Amino acid sequence: MDENLTHIFTWEQFTKLIVLLIVAYWFFKLLKKGLEKIPMFSEFKNIALTLLHKFLTVFQPLAFIIALSVLVFINPLLHGVIMGLVLLFSFLHLKNYLSGRLVLLDGTITPEKKISYNDISGTITRCGHLGIQVLSNSGINHISYSNLLNKGYTIIPDDPGSFSCKLIVENDEEKKPADSLKDLLAESPYIDTNFSCKIESNETYSMVHCHLYFPDNLPELLETLKESGYNAKRA
Repeated sequence: MDENLTHIFTWEQFTKLIVLLIVAYWFFKLLKKGLEKIPMFSEFKNIALTLLHKFLTVFQPLAFIIALSVLVFINPLLHGVIMGLVLLFSFLHLKNYLSGRLVLLDGTITPEKKISYNDISGTITRCGHLGIQVLSNSGINHISYSNLLNKGYTIIPDDPGSFSCKLIVENDEEKKPADSLKDLLAESPYIDTNFSCKIESNETYSMVHCHLYFPDNLPELLETLKESGYNAKRA
């Protein structure tokens, strides 16, 4: 009986499991990143990205639990005692981590979103494993996921006076896409400078996410880009 209890799993099986979980995680993570970079905006892509986001958010804690369970059953007595002590002393961090999975699951909390929490109001700059960073007038604030769940928060919508849009811009071979396009957009009178203008570039095109003062400014912006040698269209 003792021999059976101590040999339910082996270290070799545990190593193979860890490798499998890591490969699976990075496969779906790279799949999500690749899908995000494809210049195609459709209902199918949005659904696929949402499902991948939810899957990756849940996959991390599930993989962690599976790996720890197998580790314990390599040597239930010794590893069980050690794991019990680890869980006891790291309970608050684990609770905070799991709270973060719940908060991030619906996708409403992401970088660049505006959030209000207690007397803090600002822009989310980072979503970590244990909390978020919020840039406010007082500086950078660190807020744990447990506090977000316990005390509540409000996602502040974009300024109704601005118009969010995404553009696909074909790169001009004679220019450096990221630098020249960024300078051109920074000088445009149609872009609301209260919001950051995000540009993702590759060899053939640039994806631009910006805010215009009014929707009617879009044709003028496209014409300005065309006059400067950039063929652009709304994504």
